[in-house]
Amino acid sequence: IAYNLLYADSTYRSDDDSTTPKLILAFPLVRMFSDSMQVVCDSLSYSSLDSMFRFYQAPILWSKNEQAVADTIFGKTVNNKLSEANLKLNAFLISKTGYDGYFDQVNGNFIDAFFENNQIKEVYVNQNARSIYYAKDEQQAYIGLNQCEASSMNVYFKVGELDHIVMHENPKGEFKPIDKIQESDRFLDNFKLWTERKPKNKEDILEN
Repeated sequence: IAYNLLYADSTYRSDDDSTTPKLILAFPLVRMFSDSMQVVCDSLSYSSLDSMFRFYQAPILWSKNEQAVADTIFGKTVNNKLSEANLKLNAFLISKTGYDGYFDQVNGNFIDAFFENNQIKEVYVNQNARSIYYAKDEQQAYIGLNQCEASSMNVYFKVGELDHIVMHENPKGEFKPIDKIQESDRFLDNFKLWTERKPKNKEDILEN
């Protein structure tokens, strides 16, 4: 798996016979760094049959401006780039905005996130979907905060920033102007940044 650095207390890799599928197992205290994603978790498996990483037990995945957490995360790669992330149970996705300290957020039972050229493009949230995102005017100035709830929702991004949301079944929404936003409005329940745990580079993994 080119350009990846993986560290764990124990690792297993199947034989390098080019005719057989590759399998990698790593556990515990796994830390991984690549150009398209960084991950910490308790254990992982990777199979070349589907180019899918499977991260277990409270994994945290970062990709550019996004942080993803869930009970389990599957990450699919194409040409060594993250193309899809499947967050399974207690799923929470955080994206940076142009405002320092302000974050677009979505959570729900399950989240499927799709990437193109290492940039997030679309997200589908299924079951108990909730979101917070900041709206812009035509001059790209931030004008307020959208709070949304629905059974499920599709979330669309432009140039890596949340652009709009389509809600499905039992939708609820509220818009708050930028000057009316309270501190309690800015975060969904269980919001937490894990920046201190993020592998910064390959040397950081080796040193720690």
